[in-house]
Amino acid sequence: MSRLLAQQQEEEDSRGRITEKFIKKLLRSDHRTYYSTPELNDKLYLHYKGFRKIENLEVFTGLKVLYLEGNGIEKMSGLDKLTEL
Repeated sequence: MSRLLAQQQEEEDSRGRITEKFIKKLLRSDHRTYYSTPELNDKLYLHYKGFRKIENLEVFTGLKVLYLEGNGIEKMSGLDKLTEL
């Protein structure tokens, strides 16, 4: 029972945030659009995902385009490492 509660709490905490788990799932979701290695991706489609905080994108060093339309972004961090953006 406590394991289920812990899992629910983790999901609630991660809502509206870009987590490592989300990134892994995103890269596996569409092998035609994304490379499994984050550094090789030059585009990320993150529009209409309900994100409030943009973070954990430092691994996408080759990123040139970031689609964020339709999110309620309150805070952005870690984008200084994305020099191609």
